Amino acid sequence: MSGEATESAVVTETPFVSISNFPFFLSNEDLQRILEIYGTVVKIHRMKDWRTGDNADMALVIYADNESANRCVAALNEEEILGRKVKCCIAHWLPVL
Repeated sequence: MSGEATESAVVTETPFVSISNFPFFLSNEDLQRILEIYGTVVKIHRMKDWRTGDNADMALVIYADNESANRCVAALNEEEILGRKVKCCIAHWLPVL
């Protein structure tokens, strides 16, 4: 291998994952169960709709290690969960939690 990253390779130095477009009706516990398949979840910060205060379809997930974050992104990005195509990527910025 030449050392170049392939287009499908997921490489990160951070355990933070941004996930969006999952079903609104998933509870925090449901989301935790789905995300723990890929590794130990330290925290899930679910975004709120600024107008209504209701849960939005976006969350920031903090994993215990980088490998878990990579597994999550590789497995969930562009996958369908209960009829919605999920977007999942490494988060290189953090909101004030």
